[in-house]
Amino acid sequence: MLGSEYVLYNNYCIGMLYQLIFIRRELIWYCSEAEMDFKSVRFGPKEYKTKGGQATCFQLFGTTFLFVNSHLTPHVKNNEKRLQDYNVISSSLNLPNKIKNRSPYNLGNHNVTSKFDHTIWAGDLNFRMDKDVHELHTKTIIRKDQLLKAIKKKKIFHKFIEGEITFKPTYKYKINTKDFCEDRAPAFTDRILIRSMEKKNSEIILYKSVSSVNSSDHQPVFAIYDIKIYPGRDEVPMNGGKFEHNVWIEAMKRRASGYNEPSRKAVSENHNKVIYSQACSIQ
Repeated sequence: MLGSEYVLYNNYCIGMLYQLIFIRRELIWYCSEAEMDFKSVRFGPKEYKTKGGQATCFQLFGTTFLFVNSHLTPHVKNNEKRLQDYNVISSSLNLPNKIKNRSPYNLGNHNVTSKFDHTIWAGDLNFRMDKDVHELHTKTIIRKDQLLKAIKKKKIFHKFIEGEITFKPTYKYKINTKDFCEDRAPAFTDRILIRSMEKKNSEIILYKSVSSVNSSDHQPVFAIYDIKIYPGRDEVPMNGGKFEHNVWIEAMKRRASGYNEPSRKAVSENHNKVIYSQACSIQ
């Protein structure tokens, strides 16, 4: 859980998609203004859009970042539609506008992920297994994963990399339990991938699911990256240290009042043991 040294730099809510970006408080002065865009892959009013991709981009010092949160079409039979969803989102997001393209060679490239130093794409991508799963041994069932097969055939997520999947499928669970539902084959629907303009500038440190969170039929996943930051550039205006003060103030009030949520499991720095921590969260 994040502590008082982190602030909410930007929040972006579209329909059923919600994206929050937190950053260390001392770094907020070195961020540009956030730019945002959204592309739906379903028809209907914006407030009821549940499938699509939302994106936030910004510059930290001299390094540009793009964060994409997407929810793609569900069900095993719709694999081709999911590939189409990705291509529509990646080619339709109108970003960046104020931030300059890091590489002039990508000016004519319509794939938004080619225009930033680092792109992190996450969400319920909804890719399933090509065949029924009769066992839950990760190394065995991952071979049937539709997303990995599509990446291998270069149909999707060109130049992206994903950490090794060593955790159990993250879908579909009976709520408030660790038991899979009988009406869906288990699948790795929830994923995080990264694309760096130069591969040497990013490294995957950790990629895990959080099995202790069972309030949904999905289990969340998280990733930790080590990313190289370029020196600052003067041509992009900074955001003047702006962040969501009301969230930070409310969190401080709760800490001062002694408010504590139930203990939550956290991974220790050496990643070899589980420790318990308490922290404040704003929901």
